[in-house]
Amino acid sequence: MIFIDRKECLNFLLRHKDKQVIKFISGIKGCGRTTLLDTYKDYFIKTGISKEQLISINLEDISYQDKNYKELYFYIKNKLIESIVAKYNDYIIFSSFPYTIWYKDDLKAAQDYLRGIYSTILLKDVVQRYKITDVMMLESVASFIFDNIGNRLSVNNISNILTANGRTTNDKTIEKYLQALINSLIIYQVKRYNIKGRQLLKTQAKYYIADLGIRYLICGIKWKDEGHILENVIYLELLRRGYNVYIDQNEENEIDFVASTHEDTIFIQVSLSLRDSNTY
Repeated sequence: MIFIDRKECLNFLLRHKDKQVIKFISGIKGCGRTTLLDTYKDYFIKTGISKEQLISINLEDISYQDKNYKELYFYIKNKLIESIVAKYNDYIIFSSFPYTIWYKDDLKAAQDYLRGIYSTILLKDVVQRYKITDVMMLESVASFIFDNIGNRLSVNNISNILTANGRTTNDKTIEKYLQALINSLIIYQVKRYNIKGRQLLKTQAKYYIADLGIRYLICGIKWKDEGHILENVIYLELLRRGYNVYIDQNEENEIDFVASTHEDTIFIQVSLSLRDSNTY
């Protein structure tokens, strides 16, 4: 079969790409409307869009002929939700490092790559730069922080827990290691902000990791942490949008994020479900 490149028709579709309007292609039966849409799909695939992200329905296909508009609506909606969920899971398991896209079908290879990045960060950016001698303790501190993203922690609290688990240490060492990890940009510290008193508080900060794929590599998946994982995702997005981010707690409730710029301040409560009693 010979395909004729209909640039004018394709350019018409491309001019209206990403515009929130419905596009109609009309013409006599057999004029090539389906082929034009196939060409349109090929354009997206060539620009890096995966086939899984494209939803295509041919109403002349017998499998769709008996569906009414409501069934088609929910079919498309579920496809979109499945796509979003799949992308989200890839993000928290495979990592957000650009090169891991080449390993999207091979988790072991992706983790080998991430392990190399993680080792480089710890050994070169942290151990060598800050002259750290107890590498095992550094790894314990990093692993503890990764495992407790979104929890309020203090230096003393971390020191006591590690000591109780057989890794004897002290507040000064923990403070040094934490600062080294923060300076390497593998973790972020989010301090508490007293809105009424308009001041930063030194205790009970939260920590988030720069890449959730590294967390999965070190800690494995823990579905009970879904809320804190979502917090981590939202925190990184707020940074990307240029916000300064803090946490706040009043006498009764905690505000997950207080995000501010020179133009505005927003308050964000993160919850997996609006039915959560802690959501307000």
